[in-house]
Amino acid sequence: DFTLTLPALKAVSQAFPHCALHIVGPPPTCALAQSEHIIDGNHPDLAPLYATPPLPERTRQLFAKTEFLLAYSHPGGIDQQHLEKLIAGKTVFWDPHPAVGNDLHIVDHLLMPLRQLNMAMDHARPQIDLVKKDFSYVNQLSICQPIIAHPGSGGAHKCWPLERYVQWARALAHDGVEVLFLCGPTERERGFAVPNDIPTLAPPNLRSLAALLSRARLFVGNDSGPGHIAAAVNTTTLSLFGPTEPRVWAPQNAAGHILHAADGDLGKLSVATVLNATRAIL
Repeated sequence: DFTLTLPALKAVSQAFPHCALHIVGPPPTCALAQSEHIIDGNHPDLAPLYATPPLPERTRQLFAKTEFLLAYSHPGGIDQQHLEKLIAGKTVFWDPHPAVGNDLHIVDHLLMPLRQLNMAMDHARPQIDLVKKDFSYVNQLSICQPIIAHPGSGGAHKCWPLERYVQWARALAHDGVEVLFLCGPTERERGFAVPNDIPTLAPPNLRSLAALLSRARLFVGNDSGPGHIAAAVNTTTLSLFGPTEPRVWAPQNAAGHILHAADGDLGKLSVATVLNATRAIL
């Protein structure tokens, strides 16, 4: 989900060019934004924001010079009360979850509080700018524009069955097309058993993943983070949607393709349908 906030981070940086951008969140994820100032969201100095006053001096100092704060957090909490008193500049708390029935794309939803402040939007879709060192992992691999597939997702209900991914990959391999599977922490925790004839990759960090995806001929996956990262490095995507709404959650790129399972049931999405869509894109 952090990838979806990149346009907002860009807008804030451009609106306050004289200020350094500090990001609070998980450092491995926030690295996608290439900010020089990342504060671990679990840092002990942040914990007092969620407790009754007074705030210790070390917590106050973290925000003492803040000119503008954008928090993707449910409004009305004690953290908002603390920060509004602490920060001399403007604070904006915005629920990152769209209301049920709201078909506004998630990126537009996340940009809405900044649009209400009339901030300029040079980039209304996520973009990840890669540098030379990001390619150290992919440069060690012997690959040539493969299809990269991600059979997992943060939510098991959003996953097309693994055995169908395997059937799909084997059919493409028969066509002479190289297919590689991504296997990250979530897939390992769930015990995804990928057959030995399907090559799997586990990039060491998200910037290495972004560089890998930038070299792919096509990315195929469920409604999950890697699909948004692939779109943010301008790779063609084919996203398989079930219970979630593509109008809200589809990766934003010019070469993005969607297959939405009938009745939102990924069990109704056949291997033949995904295979035909893949071949048509290729």
